[in-house]
This record gives sequence, C-alpha cells and structure tokens, in this order.
Amino acid sequence: MKKTMKNINILLLISLIFSMIWNVSCDESYSYNEENVDCNKCYEDFPEFIELEMKFYINSKYSSVIYTIYNGYAENSPVVYYDTARWSVEFVYLEPNKFYSFVAEYYDAQADAYYYVVNECHPKTSLVRGVCSSDCYYVENDFVNLALKFGN
Repeated sequence: MKKTMKNINILLLISLIFSMIWNVSCDESYSYNEENVDCNKCYEDFPEFIELEMKFYINSKYSSVIYTIYNGYAENSPVVYYDTARWSVEFVYLEPNKFYSFVAEYYDAQADAYYYVVNECHPKTSLVRGVCSSDCYYVENDFVNLALKFGN
C-alpha cells in the first residue's frame, strides 16, 4: 500500500512538471514591429467593435449573396448578423477576440442550385507598445474570404 501511494505521488509530480513545461512552451510571445503592424488598424482605447472585411464573388450571375455570421461554430451557435452582400467587398462591425463562423449562400438561377461558402475568423486585439506614435490596440485577423472558388 505504501509503495502504491509513493508511485501515485511520483506520477502526479511528473504530470505536474510536464503540464508546467507545456504551459510555458505554448505561451504566445509574439514580437510586434513596424514590419508587421499597420498603425491604421490600431486603436488608442480597447475597441468595443472592430471593422471586419468580407470578400464575396459578385458578378452578373451572382448579383447578391445572403450571408450569416455566427458567434461560434455555424452548426450550434447563435446568429450575430444576417444580411445580403451586393458588393465584392463589404464590412461589418463585430466584437473583437471572439470566434465567428460565416456562411455565404450563392444562388445560381440558371441551374436552380445553391452554393455555400463556409469560413471562420477570430479577430484578435493585442496591446502594442512602442511601434506606432503611441501605445495602441492592434487588430489582426480582420478579413474573411467568402468568395466562390470557381468562376461559374
């Protein structure tokens, strides 16, 4: 019994050490500089909403695209926004540091068929010091491609 307890304690200690090493090795230590920061995407105060760019495939065949934005995975998350795109590039304002799923619905009237584009985006806001004219919150991953991959 004493030997079994000693073995369990050793296993717990080893597990603790590995988890500490894992946490340290997975720590994000990203260095920002003039080359990887666009100061136009920086906010002096933490932004309540960020501008996210969406790209669509709009032409004479697909003159509009219905799209839905979900707060999380599309299969089981609430709808954040629902609208119709009429331009190849459109913008929407969303809360930063959240995971979003996007579903764009293209309708081909000639074939009487629907085509769906599903994509995801996690806009991330980070405090950047000493790069722009003042310390600011930089927004990354603020673009999602919802264009069709084929040009029907």
